[in-house]
Amino acid sequence: MATATTIFPKHVVEGLLAQYMGSLKESLDCVYDPELTMHTSLKVIDSVKATYAIAVHDTHKTLLMLEPYSDFSLCEKHRFFRDCMKEFQVRLKGCAGIEDAKRTNHKRVIQFAKEITEFLTACHHVLSDKTHADARVNVVQEYVGECPELAKRLPGKSRNAVMILDTSATSI
Repeated sequence: MATATTIFPKHVVEGLLAQYMGSLKESLDCVYDPELTMHTSLKVIDSVKATYAIAVHDTHKTLLMLEPYSDFSLCEKHRFFRDCMKEFQVRLKGCAGIEDAKRTNHKRVIQFAKEITEFLTACHHVLSDKTHADARVNVVQEYVGECPELAKRLPGKSRNAVMILDTSATSI
């Protein structure tokens, strides 16, 4: 029996992505905002671990929600946002072991802080209507790097990267 998948319009996808970013930002606020931390008995390191768990869970959940969308069914900035999320998911796996950290100066904690900050900054620029299309491409390339899948969709010289990296090509 076939199941139907609903593809929601652009403004609904935008809301999903904004809610995802908001969740990450709010969990980060719980780590360092004195107004919030004074009402809890959690240590800072425990809040960092909770934020990491939220980031892993919410990233996975949001990517699953975007799975039915082809590149052509998403607008450019939403495709780019998904590209950044996939990279963030990989980077989060590189922070594994944070659960064992006892202090905030643990290398995985520092790495996680760097990763989530870079991700939120990149995604803010990707989603912002004030970001020019060329600047958006630069932000995504800087965050994700040059990869064949992304290069197929980018304007200019990046498209050549696919041909250069395609080892099955007989000529260039």
